[in-house]
Amino acid sequence: MGKSVKLKLYSDPPLLKLVILGDYLWLQHYHTDLDIQEMPEYVLRHNPNDHGLYTLCYQYFVQRWERTDIPEYDLDTDELVYRDRNGSEVRRERFWPEEMPQSLEPKRDFSVDIHATYCHVATHS
Repeated sequence: MGKSVKLKLYSDPPLLKLVILGDYLWLQHYHTDLDIQEMPEYVLRHNPNDHGLYTLCYQYFVQRWERTDIPEYDLDTDELVYRDRNGSEVRRERFWPEEMPQSLEPKRDFSVDIHATYCHVATHS
């Protein structure tokens, strides 16, 4: 059984590489002039008794993720999906322009990097 994946595309350069998986959060500073592989990576664990950096980073992620002006990318249709505050679909736009030169056509065979700019994996029992 597969997992449901949502991908959002942000127009501004990322400040952080952030992955949240359950009670763990991986955080890495992102800078366009530096090799991300050379940057330190931090792992934070959620502790309900001490609302430390995990809570701060999680709230930052949720606030960005829920912004309605940031579209989801539909992997099946190559469309940007815009939603309202209730999560209902408002409109769709083609991701690639019609008049794109053939040399720039998107490749359909791509892999998803676990170090996506923002990645939140939620598992449900």
